[in-house]
Amino acid sequence: MPKDSRVTLSIILIIIILAVGWSVWKKPAGERGLWHLGAGTADKGGDGSDASLSASGGSNLNDTSDQGINADLGNVDAVLGGLDNDFSKSAPGSDEQSVAQGDADLAKVIANADLAISARITALTTLGERASMMKYASDSEKAALSAEANSEIASLNQLKAKIDAETDADTAASDAGTLSTDYKIYTLVVPKGYVMLSADRASGIVGLLTNIEAKLKARINASESAGNDAASLNGTLADLTAKLNDANSQAQAAEAAVAGLSPDNGGSSVADANSAALLSGREHIQAAIADLKAARDDAGSILAGLKEAKVPLNANSSATLTQ
Repeated sequence: MPKDSRVTLSIILIIIILAVGWSVWKKPAGERGLWHLGAGTADKGGDGSDASLSASGGSNLNDTSDQGINADLGNVDAVLGGLDNDFSKSAPGSDEQSVAQGDADLAKVIANADLAISARITALTTLGERASMMKYASDSEKAALSAEANSEIASLNQLKAKIDAETDADTAASDAGTLSTDYKIYTLVVPKGYVMLSADRASGIVGLLTNIEAKLKARINASESAGNDAASLNGTLADLTAKLNDANSQAQAAEAAVAGLSPDNGGSSVADANSAALLSGREHIQAAIADLKAARDDAGSILAGLKEAKVPLNANSSATLTQ
């Protein structure tokens, strides 16, 4: 092929690639393989942990079609995955720090302590960033959680500086031991934060499902108007509503259980009270998750029932929503 022809062909191929890329970029997020979740996005199948929630989840509030509701349910599934992930991180861990008291290797003691401190700072930094993204907590609650994380980070950095400056291995090991006695990062601060994050995410999912609930109610009304018996569908809708109400109450109770907790500073009675409060908060989150998954199943069941009733709406149709 002549050189000029090859150049011309290359230019044409570049133009085609750019045109295709632009056409994909212009599509809505959902059509590009992403679920739009309010101000954030989550990869399909991901945990949605970076997603910022809104009641609409980026969906068309008036789209009561099968396609629209299925897209809404896809958003719910994605964020439910994020809730499961947050809940798993709310399980208290161990702050026990293995220190080699009497170890003559000062460099080893310092290196181990620095590694333990760095891991805690990373966990706290992530927690602080997530706290600032909470949608349903009050400004004061978000500020308090962020401030707690930042305060612990500052304190850990001071401890690191002290350990790094030590010239005696026993003294450095004693300093490192305070990670177990004076800092409750894994046993309290991080679990408490993720209970609160879980409660906030659960409230967001309630909002998403409440929007779906309204769409399904409109579809059921349309089915009844067409002469179909909707008693079973209305029964399932009532269960969905009850599950959402309880999920919302459970999320609020979880947050209330842990919001005021602070490290025990070695006090056993405070430590016991903190442990009981964390357990209570996690139980409330567990109940909220069960409610939300049952409500999501109810929504799917209603949509399937509407299809069987043979009054589906296409993407260009709409039913009257009662707001």
